[in-house]
Amino acid sequence: MASDRLRATLRALVVAAAGAAGAVAATRGLYATALLAALIAVWIAALNLIDTGQPQAQSPSPPAPITAGEEERRRLTAYLDLSPAPLVALDDGRLRVVNRAARRLLGASDLVADPPPALVAALSDTRPGRTVTIDIGDESDLRSFRAGHRRSCARRPDDADRRAD
Repeated sequence: MASDRLRATLRALVVAAAGAAGAVAATRGLYATALLAALIAVWIAALNLIDTGQPQAQSPSPPAPITAGEEERRRLTAYLDLSPAPLVALDDGRLRVVNRAARRLLGASDLVADPPPALVAALSDTRPGRTVTIDIGDESDLRSFRAGHRRSCARRPDDADRRAD
């Protein structure tokens, strides 16, 4: 490459200039300056040896083009993940979390290992357009689920009491 040739030429000029400066300094009795010029010349020569010994870095191959369908799928997945309402899917009695809010609520990454039976029953029995509220949990961690509603949500019952006031 042109930049590699320019770099090598510049380094050769610096080595030559350092050698000439060292020779002039040594003839005039400036031994510290001559030593400094010699060190600069050795340093630049070592850099040249290191650069020539390393293999040239290859540019990474460009990423594969993304099809329009794949881009649309990624966009929809991102929209679902950003939804604040926990979204779940019930497939053959298995409960899958769809977005980040559901993963956080149910503590699962994809398939809910032990879904609450009342929630599975409510999801399977509720027709679209109907609303069912289910309270699941013990006294310290009571959760309320609304199944079948267009904007399903999960919240703690005390939150609803504060909103009603």
